[in-house]
Amino acid sequence: MPGIRRSDPRGDGVQLINGSVRRRLSVALACGVLVASPVTVRVLSAGATTAPVTVDGNISDWTGQSSGIGGSTQLSGGEFIYQDHIWDDLGADTGAHSQQYGQVENPKGDFRYPTDENRYGNNAADIFQVRFATDHDTLYALIRLNTYKATDSTVVGIGFDTDGNPATGGESWPYDAGFSAAGVDDVVTLWGNGGSITDLSTGQAAALSQVAASTDDNAIEAAIPLAALGDRSTYRVWVASGLWDPTAHTWMQVPVGNPSATAPGGGMPTVTSRAWNVAFRPDETGSYMEEQQAAALAAGDITPFAATLDLNALRSHASVPFRLQPRHFYDVIIDTGFTVAPYTEGTSYAGVPGRFQGVGGSVLAQKFQFYGRYQPYGLYVPSTYDGQTPLPAALVLHGIGGSYSTYNDQPGFLRDMGEGDGTPDEPPMFLITPLARGGSFYADYGEADTLAVLRDAFARLPIDHSRLYLTGYSMGGYGVYRFASLYPDLFAAAVVWAGYTGEFTGSYLTDGELVTGQPSGGNTLPVKGPLGGSNGRADIGDTVDTLANLRWLPLLHMFGTNDEIVPNTGQYAAPRRLAQLGYRSRVDIYPGYEHFSFALVDDWKQARSWLGDQRRMVTPRTVDYDFSDGWTAPGLAEALGLHHGDAWWTHDLTMRDHSDDGLTVARAELTSLGVPGRSVTPVSTTNLGAAPTPHTEQAVSWQLGDALPTGNTLQARLRDVGGVRITLADADLHLCGLTIDLDSDGPVSIVLDGQQTGSQTLSSADASFTSLNPTQALLSVPAAFTGRLTISCS
Repeated sequence: MPGIRRSDPRGDGVQLINGSVRRRLSVALACGVLVASPVTVRVLSAGATTAPVTVDGNISDWTGQSSGIGGSTQLSGGEFIYQDHIWDDLGADTGAHSQQYGQVENPKGDFRYPTDENRYGNNAADIFQVRFATDHDTLYALIRLNTYKATDSTVVGIGFDTDGNPATGGESWPYDAGFSAAGVDDVVTLWGNGGSITDLSTGQAAALSQVAASTDDNAIEAAIPLAALGDRSTYRVWVASGLWDPTAHTWMQVPVGNPSATAPGGGMPTVTSRAWNVAFRPDETGSYMEEQQAAALAAGDITPFAATLDLNALRSHASVPFRLQPRHFYDVIIDTGFTVAPYTEGTSYAGVPGRFQGVGGSVLAQKFQFYGRYQPYGLYVPSTYDGQTPLPAALVLHGIGGSYSTYNDQPGFLRDMGEGDGTPDEPPMFLITPLARGGSFYADYGEADTLAVLRDAFARLPIDHSRLYLTGYSMGGYGVYRFASLYPDLFAAAVVWAGYTGEFTGSYLTDGELVTGQPSGGNTLPVKGPLGGSNGRADIGDTVDTLANLRWLPLLHMFGTNDEIVPNTGQYAAPRRLAQLGYRSRVDIYPGYEHFSFALVDDWKQARSWLGDQRRMVTPRTVDYDFSDGWTAPGLAEALGLHHGDAWWTHDLTMRDHSDDGLTVARAELTSLGVPGRSVTPVSTTNLGAAPTPHTEQAVSWQLGDALPTGNTLQARLRDVGGVRITLADADLHLCGLTIDLDSDGPVSIVLDGQQTGSQTLSSADASFTSLNPTQALLSVPAAFTGRLTISCS
């Protein structure tokens, strides 16, 4: 059968005789030296019974379903499945303070991969999943890796307690692994297409006859004869991974200092462990879920990280699903379905540069650090979770250098935001934090990643969609403004802490008409400035120019007067613009606070109180949607499934002239008189707040007035808009007798979704009306038009 080794996997000429043969090895083997001194080796082959899987590196016959929860273990269809955390392969805490994933949320582990990314991808020892299945006499193991570019790059060790006695065994694992675990009697070592089982008490190693590796499925499979493990029904098991040295035939040493193309770095003479990743860590902590692992590997003892295998349960094809527990933080692993081009897997410490050149230096530039299709997100499950009752949720966006676990390290955040005050006005809620490919500014790959996270959370959790909130810190603040502008109908309210707005100095707006109310002759772009973007604005889009979209989405922005990273002028540009628009908003200004003060104080009650129990607008009378094709990188919109221009009953908005410049903005304001409404008078107030520290609160609220006139009328003011589709029923409008008060600065096509009866005629020769099908009609306006169009039915 392809992929199964029927003879000694090292190719040393050993033949199988009744399942095993003994011989002394003291010479260099074909793929390297096994050990420095002679050792007794037995070659074992699995039994001939019908196997639940085939050891060929193809994972299609492993059919159990993973929970997708990092650190979780479950049984599914006769398979034991452990889902590991990902991007946690950082080795021991050596005190070297290596910089892998960022300076703000720097992990504890200090190992750094060799610089040959084509071989290691900075991620070659990252365990993705561990699976076991069994038949009568064989245990089958599958180790899936997050990144696997060369079959001989990675080594995996599987330790077994074969006598149930934690006081026996416990010696250092073979092949110079440099660590141990109390109670381990035998260790299976797998290196690509080779492997062996070592009795730690005697040092005898037996080669496994069935081992296969595949870089297509990132898989290492092995068949382990149960006779070699004492043929028990229950085992305690440990799994660890590292880099394989095919020349020395050992776990690769991690030297002190920086890595080279062929050797890793970040080690320390006092740290002997050569493992990078360890499985079975259900209660892990840290910014990349590896703090406990890093401490254990520094000590060279992974004893706490074990699981129990019940072979009788596997043989009976048992399924015991993993269950989320209330008041607990998890990391969830999802398949986003796409990778960062041109890579398919792996990560980069520096990151792949994006379109946004950054402000204040390259540290604050857009970059994508995590390439692969599998990505994590953080999930806090509140105390009121019962698996059924819909609960509110907040999408919580981290800052640059942060991670999906950033807020897990803030006990006050989980307390204040996740649990609220326990009243109906501040109920507990889910907290959802995407990794978003690192420093993506939640654009392009980061935007697609965040949408994939939301889809998974909606499918996995009982979320009350009317109470989905949007929050973010620093770069995450930009993500809030971006997502609020692009998807205003998803969210009920939003909060920003120390957030970048798309403006750096706060002095530049795309169109003077935004501020003055007077036409400026079109969208005039300032000259590109030295701070990145046009005069310091983001190449990926200036959200200050699209804040009209937040008419129905109240927002709180909190910042400090001494912010050393995001200048106050740039931060204040957004709340200033919201106040000019007369939208419900508040800006809290904290004297003396620098950029990280909110996190250091760790008191988020003001933000939670602002969110309260607000509900998402269901059917607005007016839909504002300002947008630009340039908010998505050229060629990525279709590839990533990013589609903008939809909000409530307005769909498929397009620019008249395509632009790759994120600062060229088209604008749509559409009002349905079929939807009842009341007049609004903005009321501005300034108050002094005392908690958590004294600050100023500048707020705009709404005073509701008289009912507004209703009728079968659509009012549309369009600038640089080439097309739009209106769902009439959702806007409480009807095709027959529909009046359209149109103000367009150029040609536009308007698709009307609504049931057609009889024949329709249009009141004006300045436009044409065409029936597309029984439920859609096309209104074409060939030139700039200001006036009234009426559709009559006979």
